[in-house]
Amino acid sequence: MIGGKTIVDISAGDRHALVLAADGLVYGYSRTNWNAQVGDFVVTSDRDYFVPSSMVAPALYCGERVDNIYATFDSSIVTTNFGRVLAWGNSNVRLI
Repeated sequence: MIGGKTIVDISAGDRHALVLAADGLVYGYSRTNWNAQVGDFVVTSDRDYFVPSSMVAPALYCGERVDNIYATFDSSIVTTNFGRVLAWGNSNVRLI
């Protein structure tokens, strides 16, 4: 549980992890955030993200919620109940 929220899914990348709560909120953890894969868009190598950082909510439409989470090597991807795909993180090879 995160702050009393029930966790329904977890996905791990190389240096970060995503957690999906039952209410549709997504949280990110990371040892570093070199590629902004945690989702707060603060790129740094000297800040640990062991305390979860909530993300995605500002990008969602009214009534939209995250259904699935995917942590790749250094990026994060979510799908929503509106059929949208949102992604953030490393785009060095222009895949995001």
